[in-house]
Amino acid sequence: MLSRLLAFAALAISGSDAGAPAGGYQCWNWGSTDDIRYQYLTVVNNLRKSIAEGTALCKDQTCPRGKNVYRLDWDCLLEVEAQKAADQCVEKPNLPPGVSALVKKRQRDENHYFRVQLTSCNPNPLFKETVKSWWDVVRNLAHGQATRIGCAQKNCKGDLYIACMLYPE
Repeated sequence: MLSRLLAFAALAISGSDAGAPAGGYQCWNWGSTDDIRYQYLTVVNNLRKSIAEGTALCKDQTCPRGKNVYRLDWDCLLEVEAQKAADQCVEKPNLPPGVSALVKKRQRDENHYFRVQLTSCNPNPLFKETVKSWWDVVRNLAHGQATRIGCAQKNCKGDLYIACMLYPE
């Protein structure tokens, strides 16, 4: 019995980074999926980790090592607020007090293509590129006081708006 329990625990631990939590995030924003939530969280936490370790690149050189930059947890309420921001379809939306927010518009070019082409209404191909491009405003995603994050997206007349909110500010 003990060997089965240990084998199960080892399997659970080894698979813990394989995707969204087993029970899902249990968020009620139907405009997103657990897979998208997991990808947002993973990309941002990996970038925060590289800052904490002093391995992040900023303009072709290593960024200063971050202090007290910890892993973020997903917050369904912040996701709802991020959705409200993305739904405004502007890069400077009205925001609630006490949160840091990043909103990015992925605009189609003159040929109506994104640099990473969308083949469906699924934002997965664009959000990784968008989150990585946020490092020109790295202070918002990397500040050590943040403990929670929520992100969302909205297709506004062919332009994709992606918003992430961190708490505390």
